[in-house]
Amino acid sequence: MSMRISGVRWRRAVPRSLRAPRLLAVFGHAQVIPRELGQLPRAQPWRLTARLPRPRQAATRWQTLSLPQRIAGGLLVLAIVYRVALALRGWPALDSDEAITGLVARHILLFGDRPVFFWGEHYMGALQAYLAVSLFAVFGSSVLALHLSLLVLVSGFLATMYLLGRAAYGEMVGLLVLAWLTFGPSIATLRELTASGGYQDILFFGALVLLGVWTRLRRPEQAVESRRALATRLTTYAAIGFSAGVGLWSDLLILPLLLAAAATLLVARWRELWRWGAVALILAFLFSGFPYLHFNFNNPGSSYREAVTISNQSTSAPALPSLDRWRAQVGETLSVAVPVLLGSPHVCVNSGAIWHNYPTGQAHYQAQGGGFCDAANTAFSLTAGAIYLLVALQLLAIVRGWLALAVARFATGAADGWRTARTPGSRLAFIRARLRAAARQITLVPEVTPAEAEASARLWLRGMLLGVAALTLLAYVSSVNAALNEFTSVRYLVPLYLTIPLLFGELWRHAGPLLRALTARVFPRFMPVKGSQAFAMLRTPQRVATAGALLALLALSLAGGTQTLGRASQADQFALPASPADQRLVAFLGARHVTAFYGDYWVCYRLLFETNEQLSCAVRGQNGEHGLALVNNRYAPFVQTLAAVRYPAYILPAASTEDKDFVAEAREQHLPYQGYQREVVGAYAVYYHAP
Repeated sequence: MSMRISGVRWRRAVPRSLRAPRLLAVFGHAQVIPRELGQLPRAQPWRLTARLPRPRQAATRWQTLSLPQRIAGGLLVLAIVYRVALALRGWPALDSDEAITGLVARHILLFGDRPVFFWGEHYMGALQAYLAVSLFAVFGSSVLALHLSLLVLVSGFLATMYLLGRAAYGEMVGLLVLAWLTFGPSIATLRELTASGGYQDILFFGALVLLGVWTRLRRPEQAVESRRALATRLTTYAAIGFSAGVGLWSDLLILPLLLAAAATLLVARWRELWRWGAVALILAFLFSGFPYLHFNFNNPGSSYREAVTISNQSTSAPALPSLDRWRAQVGETLSVAVPVLLGSPHVCVNSGAIWHNYPTGQAHYQAQGGGFCDAANTAFSLTAGAIYLLVALQLLAIVRGWLALAVARFATGAADGWRTARTPGSRLAFIRARLRAAARQITLVPEVTPAEAEASARLWLRGMLLGVAALTLLAYVSSVNAALNEFTSVRYLVPLYLTIPLLFGELWRHAGPLLRALTARVFPRFMPVKGSQAFAMLRTPQRVATAGALLALLALSLAGGTQTLGRASQADQFALPASPADQRLVAFLGARHVTAFYGDYWVCYRLLFETNEQLSCAVRGQNGEHGLALVNNRYAPFVQTLAAVRYPAYILPAASTEDKDFVAEAREQHLPYQGYQREVVGAYAVYYHAP
């Protein structure tokens, strides 16, 4: 029998690790033949198997995920990479609100400060400053490190939004919500990367509260619990309380969400709350919200009053607006605020400022309201509102059916008993007996299957999201800032992003069959649906309209992300370690040996952080309303440092009231002004002493 084997065939057939033993076996050294060779057919010992059995490897975590979960993971990674790319371009440019967050973090790291709130803002917890400390310790304090520190909260928010969408309507809605938030809308990305405190915190912890309540509701109540079930229940309530406490400490904007969650638990699971659930929730809430609660215990209502004062600082309007002002506030909410929040391609602003970091093509000023721009955006808002109203009507129908069933159960046998009781005393006793029976029935733990509990939890979650939307909008349209600062006040509507699953859920419920059929028509291998169904569904205007609305929302988000990236790529506006304008201003001050200056709020703290406090400043004047008076100073030691400087510089907005009346304003405030020179650097007029 021939032992010749082709060299090429041998290399292809034998793995590299077994070539030497096989070669020895071919030449007669049977004692080194591996076990696999002994399993070859005897009739043809020279024919070697091409693939030998290999030990089975353990499945990785990624391999155990379903396809939708893998897509969600990919979208989450893509969203984080996109935001890192924006931060590396210096977008958004630093402002003084962010600078205070960075300065607080620097003082925590370098000087051992332990603040509860941000400087001068006793309604906004300093959580973001503590998160930035770790990155500052490794990479130093910088604008980039400050923005990257927010990604912990942002990634958590995006992940929980996918889970909320999946819990409320199913896997596909969770993916749609996450896809919509991956690149936009522009205002969402801007607020996510702006370290001005509060907004990322309430989005993440608010989503955790909603998710925790849903998690508890989807588990059937048990009259008798095992130790493990009891521990799980108390842990869930403790997690809800902890998230609620941290969210309340971070920002009062989370209050509507906490009210909706608390009402849901009190109605749906009051028996569990009575059985130590409320104790676990309250203790965890007191623990995490202790900084906020302790401050307001020593200063009753201080956080709320300060927040209301800041919200209405530009006017002396009463708490409840008049009918005309209410109409104006609702109108501006529909024509500007809600469209910006949902990613409108263009809005027209009549009052207030537009953030410099926002893509210029998506917003512009107009002297007078009305016109096609406002009408189109109002229609956009009303369409979204109609979808929320549809959800409300569905839930009301379910509640009405439940009440009718409860009344029918209570009235069962009541007619015969009422006719039997002839005297007033007996009828009163009959009513009492019926009420006692109803009370006993309520206290009994209902027997429900896991599937029924899952369906009920989904409806309760939709109700919570609807309550959050209604309460947030009601609080917003009641504020005068809805009309006075149409664009910048949109940040107070940020909690509405938590309710987006309602919008996409209803759209997908009507458009999903059509989109699946169209996908099957184009990709028959992946969607085993008859393509002919697509043509039948195309004759249904409702499905076509909802499919168009769904695709339009996704397209607007992608377009907003593209415009945001284009805005961030403008090298003359955004750069690191500071914006080009600030770099020129700092270089000018260094050339003139200026180390201390007075300026308005928006330049003072920004330059302090960008120079790592190599400059000193205090705030004087603001928008021409206060001259050169000391106003809006958030940190008293900075004011004391400037008071000891003999010849401080002044950095004022060029052509502003303070700039035009500098000598008179300085004389009025008893500030040095003689021997000063004025030079314009970018948008600022710099006054410095030149002996």
